[in-house]
Parts: sequence; C-alpha cells; structure tokens
Amino acid sequence: MQAIIGFQPDAPNGKLYIDPRLPDWMPEFTLKDVRLGKERLELHF
Repeated sequence: MQAIIGFQPDAPNGKLYIDPRLPDWMPEFTLKDVRLGKERLELHF
C-alpha cells in the first residue's frame, strides 16, 4: 500500500501524507475505514 499511494500517517500530529502513483493496470483504488488517531477516513484515488 505504501508503494502505491505513498501512505505515511503521522497520527501524533493528526496528519496523513499521501503521494499516489497508481500503476496503469489499477485506474482506481479505494481504502475504507482507515484510522488515523480517533478519525476514520475513506480514501479514493
């Protein structure tokens, strides 16, 4: 996952860093119920 979307959570500071680079064979990518600290996220690339 980190290689595809560059997922780097920083929960103590309440931040999420992403740098998505989806391969040609994967035009879309969705992550559901991603938890960062007390927050829940849904990410769609």
